[in-house]
Amino acid sequence: VTYILIVMFQVLIYPMTQMLSIWGPSIQQNQNIGNLRQFSLPSFYAKYHSNSHKYICFWRNLDSHLPKDKKKALIKAYLDPDVIAEYLNRSVLTVEDIPGYYEDGNSEIWEEVKDFVLDPYVAPLMAEDLKGLPPALVVACEHDPLRDDAIWYAKRLEQDGNQVNK
Repeated sequence: VTYILIVMFQVLIYPMTQMLSIWGPSIQQNQNIGNLRQFSLPSFYAKYHSNSHKYICFWRNLDSHLPKDKKKALIKAYLDPDVIAEYLNRSVLTVEDIPGYYEDGNSEIWEEVKDFVLDPYVAPLMAEDLKGLPPALVVACEHDPLRDDAIWYAKRLEQDGNQVNK
């Protein structure tokens, strides 16, 4: 007997959709609220990859797994704070607000982790194309460190023509 799994609906509650940065606006704003702390996020990411435990310190240290030449381009492409500001209808903190953020990261670490960090099966926000996915319900709260991941992912789903309830 062969079974085929057909996904009819997505429900994302406080989704972790990317591993490029733990310094987004909602993480900066809510890093000390509740049980989900900014510096615990890399530990959760590490559960998806057998060797990522050795990279946790780089994520915690101003995302220093990202070389300078990659940081600006990747963050602008996938983690644009303007999307968050538009959604919330107010200004938000950006990575530019963090002193030293655009200092150079470790290129060797990047070479080791880039395939994992950019893998859309681990980090769906990194998918080049989100067309044709089932309808989605995306839930996040104002004071949630993962709020921005939810907003960025919902926006990408909508841009690619998917039905999104938020």
